[in-house]
Amino acid sequence: MRKLMTVVAAFALLFALVPAGAMAAEKTGNLSVVHGVPGVPVDVYVNGDSTPVLTGFEPGDQAGPLELPAGPYSVQIRPAGANPGSAPIIEGSFTLLPNRNFSAVAHLEEDGDPRLTVFQDPRNKPGRKNARLIVRHTAAAPPVDVVSGKKTLIANLTNPQGSRRQLRAGTYPVKVVASGTEITAFEADLKLRARTTYSVYAIGSLEDDTFQILVFTS
Repeated sequence: MRKLMTVVAAFALLFALVPAGAMAAEKTGNLSVVHGVPGVPVDVYVNGDSTPVLTGFEPGDQAGPLELPAGPYSVQIRPAGANPGSAPIIEGSFTLLPNRNFSAVAHLEEDGDPRLTVFQDPRNKPGRKNARLIVRHTAAAPPVDVVSGKKTLIANLTNPQGSRRQLRAGTYPVKVVASGTEITAFEADLKLRARTTYSVYAIGSLEDDTFQILVFTS
């Protein structure tokens, strides 16, 4: 509960830091933040302010989604406890569009450099008997395929791209393999419930043995 209240308080501060024009428009979008850089707890700053909106944000965590005023945002990410005036290890900017859902992901590029990528998320629920599978390649790794049995669900997914499929609800044996090969980076049985969206992130680094899969539901 304490962690939840910390996240809520942080995003309340983020709300206070948004551009005045966005506030006046009274149009909102939804934003989630995902930490996909292994081994580095971080503090997250917004719009150049010296006070972080998230502190000690741990790898593998997701904050939000939270409804925020639409408009432009800049994000600076520093190691937890670093001087607010120090150079960020990751920075980026994006525009939160009204009536849209987005996820901002701190992650590694294929060559291992850190970056921020923003993905647009669906707003509607999958069909009555279906689940939605969203896979996002945000790891220091070559292109991958997502396969289930003999069927390729998603092919040649490169960093930092994402792909989505609607599938009949049920349990699927899923493998993440190097594209065009049978070299497996991850495998598990994935149980998909009807009317549920599963956002799957590949994060970390194959070379550094920190590659892992994060799954969030909505």
